[in-house]
Amino acid sequence: MKTILAVLTLIVLALASCGVTALAQDSAPDLIDTLNTEFLRPSETKTTTFITMDKSGNVATNSETTEKYTVTMKYDFNYNRSYLDDSVTKRDTGNLSFKGPLPNSFSYTLALGVSGGYVESASDAETATSLSVNPSIQVAWTHTNIFFPSKDSLSIGGMVGYTSSENSSAPGAKLAFSQAAGWKESINANYAYKATPNLEFSLTPSYSYANNETVNDLLNTTTTTYKENISVTLGSKYILSADLTLKASAKWLHDINFSLAPGEDESLQDYAEFSCGVIKNRKILNHTWALEVDYAYDAFNASYFSHDVTAQLSVDF
Repeated sequence: MKTILAVLTLIVLALASCGVTALAQDSAPDLIDTLNTEFLRPSETKTTTFITMDKSGNVATNSETTEKYTVTMKYDFNYNRSYLDDSVTKRDTGNLSFKGPLPNSFSYTLALGVSGGYVESASDAETATSLSVNPSIQVAWTHTNIFFPSKDSLSIGGMVGYTSSENSSAPGAKLAFSQAAGWKESINANYAYKATPNLEFSLTPSYSYANNETVNDLLNTTTTTYKENISVTLGSKYILSADLTLKASAKWLHDINFSLAPGEDESLQDYAEFSCGVIKNRKILNHTWALEVDYAYDAFNASYFSHDVTAQLSVDF
């Protein structure tokens, strides 16, 4: 375990020190990061098979099943175009997470994200940049055989995260710097049902809240913003083969409360996100490696539209 923690520390330091130089936040930033509901899935197990032979040549097979740990490295690129001023925000995010089992069907996930990018105005001029660090912890409880033996499961979990960012912008001829910090919380439930051995459906309702306090050095002001929303995600997975899985989902989101700028009208919105992806598994040195690539399109929002591409590599042990 000490060796594993040392490797994780080296990877975190590498993520924090390399190529996150062109980093940014949205011109109208969404304070709530979408929570990856994969951590709410049932905690998987790892089975090791032992084959022995006695002096008479008789062969015996024994299996040992244990909870497994998972390390995931993820990269995400987001392209966001605002309908309000036609500005474009491009954001890169690197994330490292560690998932492990807890007693009584609980599991935990520790994550550290490094995010940033830049904002381009309608004239393609760079107007703002930012760099943020986002640690979080997630805990989930899972129970199987809810209504259908060996076919369904229910997971309930929550996430608490902290974000800290350094921002710069160029209002007029002056360069302004600001620092922001805030908390985010999410509560999720996930119900999964295996319709066939190869096809699984899931339903995930969620509630999220985030707040952010920004200190502007140029204007000598402090601004507090907040946002909360609810969402429902319908997902599906289809196993094409032992090492290839397809996935797709549709998410409905509804803003229920958020802070407003002075004079701004309140406009609680309904919008949607559609995504698809592919997962490739491979067994290497008795460890399962999984490479996943996803694409998501954020649609029907009155303020912006966005494209999101994610690639992640996971390994269990």
